[in-house]
Amino acid sequence: LNPAGGYAIGMEIRPGALLTALLDLDGSTVFANRLPLDDAGPEALAGHIPQQRDAALAAASVAPDRLLGAGL
Repeated sequence: LNPAGGYAIGMEIRPGALLTALLDLDGSTVFANRLPLDDAGPEALAGHIPQQRDAALAAASVAPDRLLGAGL
């Protein structure tokens, strides 16, 4: 199995932070970030979630079509 064949992203929403992790098919973390939040409401998160996804893919040099799954 080629670990770079696909990726999964997970985000954990906390009252004061948005945690993001991008993992390869081997389960290895290729990106992790903690974004401090002043507001964890839906309107604020609506902008942060796609921004964090894009940042994770760019930082790990992963093409968007390699993202196979996501979880919140």
